[in-house]
Amino acid sequence: MTGLWCIAQVGPADWTLSVFNRLEPLAEEALSLSTTVRDHRDAIYRALMLTAVGRKDTESAGKWGDRWLNELDAIKPASDDERTALDIARVENVQAYGDANRIIPALIASERAMPNNYVASLRLAEAQIMANRYSDAMSTINRGLARKPGAVGRSWLLEMKADVLTHDGEPDEARKALQSALVAAQQIPTPESRKRTIDRIHQTLDAMTKTPIQKQK
Repeated sequence: MTGLWCIAQVGPADWTLSVFNRLEPLAEEALSLSTTVRDHRDAIYRALMLTAVGRKDTESAGKWGDRWLNELDAIKPASDDERTALDIARVENVQAYGDANRIIPALIASERAMPNNYVASLRLAEAQIMANRYSDAMSTINRGLARKPGAVGRSWLLEMKADVLTHDGEPDEARKALQSALVAAQQIPTPESRKRTIDRIHQTLDAMTKTPIQKQK
């Protein structure tokens, strides 16, 4: 797992192919073992996917991604925490490579199964944005905000709302959403997370000022 992540971070190079050819059988062996825990399986699959993407081998990336998603779909979650963990793995899988539409049905089911959990809405909205389903994403974000998230969740959802409004060419509304996200971010209890979130929102606002959003016709 560690070796694969090193290759994925280095990117394509002459020496990495020979190293990968030695590591891939070990990865297959690890994935064949029932003792390989889910977090490690997730890391191995994503490292294999990212390594394949780096080599522009989208066929292999898709193969690894489908295998992991099939495994995730076969798991019946025993709790809301486990369901959330599965959804995070699904989103991260598609972020590495894949079609976000593939995971949306499972995420919709999770949102319905956890009606008070804003994270379920957030993960679904992430996938809908990746799939360019912006109208659906806006509805999902608003549902997430109605689920009374804390400062972290509220700022995150409002940043996503600003992304959708930016895509829709609504600059004034996008700035309003970011200003609301900034207010929420200032309430984040952890200093490091608070500063990181505030800095990111300021950077987005500055970028919007330098490059005005063109309103869509």
